[in-house]
Amino acid sequence: LDWIVSEKVDVVAIQEVTHESVSFVKERLNATLPHQLFQSGYGARGMGFASRWPIDEIERFGDTRWTHVQFAVTVNTPTGKVRCFSVHPTNPTTRPQSEQQRATLGRIAQRISAAEEPVVVVGDFNLTPWSPTFRRFLQTTQLRDPRVGRGLFPTWSPPSSPWPFIPIDHILVSSGWALDRLELGPRFGSDHRP
Repeated sequence: LDWIVSEKVDVVAIQEVTHESVSFVKERLNATLPHQLFQSGYGARGMGFASRWPIDEIERFGDTRWTHVQFAVTVNTPTGKVRCFSVHPTNPTTRPQSEQQRATLGRIAQRISAAEEPVVVVGDFNLTPWSPTFRRFLQTTQLRDPRVGRGLFPTWSPPSSPWPFIPIDHILVSSGWALDRLELGPRFGSDHRP
């Protein structure tokens, strides 16, 4: 949270929010990111979203006991509205989970297609960029992966490993966006890096 504040971000999505952490996270971010939406989930399946600018058109989906919460909000920036999705599809370790992941991404793709504003999608997709499911999602939504041509930016590793080695956390944008900076954040003790 200190790192988020020090980076002077305009919008942040926080995943795997627990019941115990919600009030602390909200309070810590409130001074710089006062427009907030948080929902804890079963275990660590919750999600949070905080913005410097007002948010509206809030949509929550996928918040069953066994799936991660998914959000879509419209951020009212000084230069116009942006539709932001914070997603966390199921890990595809079994056939039923793979099917659930594809179904979740299909529902998200429909919502993205219905958006009238420019779109930003962030989250732990539990998919690498070379996954056929991920490539299909990009093709369906027509979103761009700003990492292309800039490197892999591996974000995840098992807790026992000192190095991240798989890029499963993604930021995707509508065409027309210009990338100013893309970087991998520091390790904080989580198995994911920002």
